[in-house]
Amino acid sequence: MRRELFRIELLLRKHQFDAQADVVAGLLRRYDAPDQAEFRAVLQDVGMWGGSGSVIDCAISSNAREVTSQVRQDERAFWSAIVQLADEMDRVGLATARSRDVAATFRSWLAKAV
Repeated sequence: MRRELFRIELLLRKHQFDAQADVVAGLLRRYDAPDQAEFRAVLQDVGMWGGSGSVIDCAISSNAREVTSQVRQDERAFWSAIVQLADEMDRVGLATARSRDVAATFRSWLAKAV
């Protein structure tokens, strides 16, 4: 899960989604905390999986000056990391209905090469 969070943070910072990258950085800081309650709460929160302004709402290609093949590749890498994070959450019993729904949507976009 740490690897996915790290990839998400890097991609968000690369494309100037700093507020959302800060949410992910906060998760990484809490990752090894003795009390995992706060980590779980933030991981499952709307700041991560909600709508407007959340981590999953970041559209890398819409934030780019020019949509290049690298931007498209980064957007797909972002979707893939979110899917992997949601799958890992599911594996360890932390998934939510929203994380599963988002993963299904991103998985379908990846399959269609949107």
